[in-house]
Amino acid sequence: MIEPLSLVSTSAAAPAPAVRRHSVMLVDENVTRCVQIQQLLEQGGFSVVAAATTLQCGVEPEHDGFSVAPADALEQIVFEAEKYRPDFLLLDADLRVTDGYRLCRELRNRHVTSGIPVLMMVNADDSRAIDLAFQAEATDFICKPLEWSLLAQRVRYMLRTSRLANALKDSEKRYSLALCATNDGLWDWNLESGEVFYSARWKQILGLTDDETEPTANAWLGRVHPDQRNRVEELVTRHLKGHTSHFFCEYQLRHKHGHYLWVLSRGIAERDEQRKPIRFTGSLSNIDARKQAEQRLQFQANYDDLTGLANRHLLLHSATQMLADSRREGRRCALIYLDLAHFKTIKSSLGLAFSNQFLQKTAERLAAAIPKDALAGRYERDEFVILLPNIADHEQALQHAQTLMEALCQPCVIDGMRVHSGASLGLVIGPEGYEDAEYMVRDADTAVGYAKNKGGNCCEVFNRSMYEEARVRLECESAIQQGLVDEQFLPFFQPVIALKQQRLAGFEALMRWARPGHGIVAPAQFLEVAESSGKIVALGESIFRQACRQTRAWLDVFPDNELIMHINLSGRQFIEPRLSEWVLEVLQETALPSRHLGVEITETALIEKPQLAHDILRSLHRQKVHLSIDDFGAGYSSLSYLQQFPFDVLKIDRSFTSAIVQDKKSADIVQAVIKLAHKLKLQVVAEGIETEQEAELLTAWRCDYGQGYLYAPPLAADVALGWVAQGRGVSG
Repeated sequence: MIEPLSLVSTSAAAPAPAVRRHSVMLVDENVTRCVQIQQLLEQGGFSVVAAATTLQCGVEPEHDGFSVAPADALEQIVFEAEKYRPDFLLLDADLRVTDGYRLCRELRNRHVTSGIPVLMMVNADDSRAIDLAFQAEATDFICKPLEWSLLAQRVRYMLRTSRLANALKDSEKRYSLALCATNDGLWDWNLESGEVFYSARWKQILGLTDDETEPTANAWLGRVHPDQRNRVEELVTRHLKGHTSHFFCEYQLRHKHGHYLWVLSRGIAERDEQRKPIRFTGSLSNIDARKQAEQRLQFQANYDDLTGLANRHLLLHSATQMLADSRREGRRCALIYLDLAHFKTIKSSLGLAFSNQFLQKTAERLAAAIPKDALAGRYERDEFVILLPNIADHEQALQHAQTLMEALCQPCVIDGMRVHSGASLGLVIGPEGYEDAEYMVRDADTAVGYAKNKGGNCCEVFNRSMYEEARVRLECESAIQQGLVDEQFLPFFQPVIALKQQRLAGFEALMRWARPGHGIVAPAQFLEVAESSGKIVALGESIFRQACRQTRAWLDVFPDNELIMHINLSGRQFIEPRLSEWVLEVLQETALPSRHLGVEITETALIEKPQLAHDILRSLHRQKVHLSIDDFGAGYSSLSYLQQFPFDVLKIDRSFTSAIVQDKKSADIVQAVIKLAHKLKLQVVAEGIETEQEAELLTAWRCDYGQGYLYAPPLAADVALGWVAQGRGVSG
């Protein structure tokens, strides 16, 4: 029998490797050599699975500890090989109880062991032994005495070669099976007679019958699409001349009914002893469905599904090519970045389907307004990019931009509704200064920001001075992030006064930034950066928590005070689904009763997700939190908001308050708003009161509360404490 070889351990202290070790089965009668081979192979990273020694009658074993093979050694060795299934077999040709060559042939005849690489050890001075080894289908031979320094490398090389051979064999089997399973047509062209055999499936693919197919090459090549026939015939000729190992071509063939199908032809020529082609045989596969799918995928990969314009991927690829071509040919190019105006409002007020139609109409206008050599694409949701690959100068590029502007400023009629939009454009001229197309897009987008700051519906040309503002902006973003870590953002508190009683009713918490080296910074200097960088939510949450904590501290000192702390929530905060739960968690955390909290929301915060806003406000209202609609009159001033949402307070925007003394129309509007609010059982707060005249008029019109610099600016917490201490607040 055969047993695992265990006499020698060359790496007892070493941990077992994490990867699988290749196994070697050793069949040899020389015990000393077995031990040496085992040591060498194990040191080389192999595992010796089994070893065999043999004993003829009257011959003593050379070493204790090895099993002795009985008379039926061959069967037992084959049995053990089938059991262990080693990765490699090292076999001595000169076994005493069985023929090593016969053993090798038997291993090859067995299914389990047929693919195991066999390295046969033969005597160096026996040239016939090498022939016998290969006749027995040994993978390779190695001469005795062994050259120990090369043994492990020889085994490793044979294993790699065997893996490659097995992989090739498996591939050939798979191909053979796949070919049997395919639905391909076959053709066989006798090049000497000129006759061609076409299988029934070949004819069926093209809708032909036997009577409609002549046994000639023209029955095939004559149906090739005219634009592709030269290429197909060239590939056939190149293969028949021996320039290619096989024929492979995708092309279109004319169907019986006149349309063209995409097909794939594979073929190979049979050659005579002089390498002259005598037969050309191959297959025909119908790949029309795949080609159509590839074309759809190609379109989806490069074009926007909604508008049919180039998408971001194709735009960047084309812009890169445009820059390269412009540099090579010494001409100028341009890129226009276009941001539609009011798209968010159109989508939120008129719906997704309408806004999609609007984008489609916009795309049509852009495509019609650009030169033939230009490319228009949709880069983001409502942002487009135009590539102008050949312009004479800045003026020509600006003319193209003006043409686009005029096209987009025209009213758009969708489902009988006229929509006015417009756009802000940013223009970049290249190729000077640009190696990367993305930088070109970035700079054009930067210029769009300048166009928006000028009120929109204009085009700004990017210049390098804009980098300085970008640098300052980046510094501000970084400072905001650090300010959050260092708790530099603080609430300041502006008193809210009960106008009739002229007493403190509460405060509005307003954000301030104690920025090192800059003093106390008002939100106007950093709020836009905070919003665009996504930091506004973290800032808002910090101010909210601090204001609640401060209110609780004041109530601990003045427990009977009924003041209300009004805190603004940004639009970004208001689209968080868990906002109401978070507010209640902060109230619990700070031990602040909900009746002392007022939440202020602007009209614009209600537009993006009105249903979510409704659910959040209802939840807060049930918890007795005071709800205010802020800056009423400055936005869309939709009266439906007052009807839909459970507001308690309406805050009149300061732009109206500041005009009531000089402007009768503003005064009439404010009076009407106050009366309407009272009819709806809403209390009214006038923002931005700065003069006694304004305060007197508002009091006469029965406005409930007011705030502004007439009473006090936003105050630090220690100063605001003095207001709280002067008298108890009026109940809201």
